[in-house]
Amino acid sequence: MIKTRARSVKAAAIVAIGFLMVGMSATGASAHDRHDGNNAPATTWPSSSSSPSSSSSSSYTEVQWAINIPSSKSIGSSSIWPQKLATSSTCGVWLQVDRYTNGPALDKLLATGVLLGSYQDSFLLDNSHPFSSTGQPWEYIKAPDCVTVTTVTPAAVTVAPKCGANNDTVNIPTTTGVTYATVGWKNNSITITASANSGYKLTGTTSWTFTDAATSCSTTVTPDRVTVAPACGPNNDTVTIPTKTGVWYSTTGWHSNSVTITAHANAGYTLTGTTSWTFTDDATACSTTVTPAAVTVAPKCGANNDTVNIPTKTGVNYTSTGWHSNSITITAHANAGYTLTGTTSWTFTDAATACAVTVTPPPVTVVPTCGPNNDTVTIPTKTGVWYSTTGWKNNSITITAHANAGYTLTGTTSWTFTDAATSCSTTVTPPPVTVVPTCGPNNDTVTIPSATGVWYSTTGWHSNSITLTAHADAGYTLTGTTSWTFTDDAIACPTTVVTVTPDPVTVAPACGPDNDTVTIPTTTGVSYTSTGWHSNSITITANANAGYTLTGTTSWTFTDAATACPVTAVAALVVDPPLCGPDNDVINIPTTTGVTYSDTGWVSGSRTITAHAASGYTLTGTSSWTFNDAATVCPVVTPEPPTVVAQCLPNNDTVTIPTTTGVTYSDTGWSGGTRTITAAAASGYTLTGTSTWTFTDVPSVGCPPITVFSGPDLAFTGTPDYTGGLVALAIFLIASGAVLAVRKVRA
Repeated sequence: MIKTRARSVKAAAIVAIGFLMVGMSATGASAHDRHDGNNAPATTWPSSSSSPSSSSSSSYTEVQWAINIPSSKSIGSSSIWPQKLATSSTCGVWLQVDRYTNGPALDKLLATGVLLGSYQDSFLLDNSHPFSSTGQPWEYIKAPDCVTVTTVTPAAVTVAPKCGANNDTVNIPTTTGVTYATVGWKNNSITITASANSGYKLTGTTSWTFTDAATSCSTTVTPDRVTVAPACGPNNDTVTIPTKTGVWYSTTGWHSNSVTITAHANAGYTLTGTTSWTFTDDATACSTTVTPAAVTVAPKCGANNDTVNIPTKTGVNYTSTGWHSNSITITAHANAGYTLTGTTSWTFTDAATACAVTVTPPPVTVVPTCGPNNDTVTIPTKTGVWYSTTGWKNNSITITAHANAGYTLTGTTSWTFTDAATSCSTTVTPPPVTVVPTCGPNNDTVTIPSATGVWYSTTGWHSNSITLTAHADAGYTLTGTTSWTFTDDAIACPTTVVTVTPDPVTVAPACGPDNDTVTIPTTTGVSYTSTGWHSNSITITANANAGYTLTGTTSWTFTDAATACPVTAVAALVVDPPLCGPDNDVINIPTTTGVTYSDTGWVSGSRTITAHAASGYTLTGTSSWTFNDAATVCPVVTPEPPTVVAQCLPNNDTVTIPTTTGVTYSDTGWSGGTRTITAAAASGYTLTGTSTWTFTDVPSVGCPPITVFSGPDLAFTGTPDYTGGLVALAIFLIASGAVLAVRKVRA
């Protein structure tokens, strides 16, 4: 029979974490298995044939006992008693971890904080051994050495949204004495926990949990519906695959009278709505054989952007996969009543020609300038544009804008002007024609004056009347009276008349149209009239004065030699300083009276400007200028390299892409553990140095290790050996403020 005597122990409120394990051997040996004093491993009770109780792991509490052995796990038969609850000030010694069943007895034990052995006047009583109640082993642990502890507040962890699932950027700070740990994003959540390093203890917030924003990294697009139309022949119905930005389609092809077309998202896009269509072929019988016309492709700048020319052919329809990864396939299908022969599928690779910079040419302007083919044309200067001109011809001129290499034009690119043909003439007032009576009918003497820029025409005397009209020479304009009409006095002539031979009129060439020099002589009894130059012709007529009669030649007509006037073309010049880039220097083409210019434009670094004489002019001096482009190198820039910071989880390292003037960066993003950043020169710049960087993700960096605890062979707690009786200690959970009752058991 077992008797008990209780002894009250004053309660003390102590909170501890640990386990107390009490066991009993199957043979009735000591409930404490002892070490041999030489650090041999403790014996674990019960034996392998014993079975733990079915108690849930949630029904026990761990307790750490501070034992009287400062430097070893070796336990003597009685040296461990009494045992006291370990506290934060218990350091540098071994602690025994036991596990107790929750209940009032444990509450009292914790309140007392002391466990007495069988050699004391009282000790803990329980109806079963600890392992039988909890099924949990026990172990020894070494308390850390006592050091000076510094209190530190962990710097807060922050998060910044980043597109993608479980991909927001977590910024973990650095704080002396603090270690941060995280298992990374999982199910759109992440928790970062701060723990104190040795010699430190924490205050303030020590754990931060964030929910991932799960921002989409792509544009959502709904694929256009695929349609089918019957076409003769098995597996031959016509499938129409639409074109949709951000979408490409794959097809299984007709097989066993069925075809499936599936829509896929291009990079940067996400699909929504229906993405797959399956059709059954009508298997209509065909009759006419037709060869599909070939599909062709023409380069067009941009990625996946070459122009595909799909022909029209009776009995044939075409389907397209659309451009994807620089490739497109066009397939010919037979319409109902037709069968195909020859090539029925064409696959092309996109040329991926870089698109040029688009520029609008500034307009050419014209200002009237006197003279034929002489209006002033102003050709502007614009980066990426050069102009050619036909020069003035037949009162018309055309100026055309052309794109330099790397540029393409938009807007108006050609201007045609008509010369205003404003007169360059000098205004002159014709001196009046006078008449002096001369005997004889229709014979009064008419005196035609001489004036620069004026010539006169005459009707001659007729029916006692004559009209003289003044006309302007080229380059002159008349003002005042320009026509005079006279009536002959019809004075009777004396009977004596003098016969005279007019001296001949002569002409000498002078450059310019209607401009040869006419010399009219002076002859007694003779007056001369002139029609003046007109349409490259002039007529001088000799007339007898009163009392005279003429003999010999009385009229002279001359044709103008139209000798060309010499003109020296003003030279074309290249603008200084030259513009950077190939075939890009600017040339100023002058305007010169009597000269037109032609322009070859830049071709392989060379450009020729040629001067031509306008009608009525001849060139002197240099008439052609050839320029070589300076091909000045555009500013050279060295791209700044991107940087990478390792983060926990795969494909999650943080890459920082810099900003560099004159440089654009492209990014493949993380894929299969690698990521490539490529630098390219902006317009007007040239790169030097490294321009491509490839990073490999380090998924394990920064992830906290996962520790799996395995209990060693541990010592039991309980009473020493004695014959005929076994004593078991109960398992109690840790609680604060309870009173522990300790009983002594005697047989």
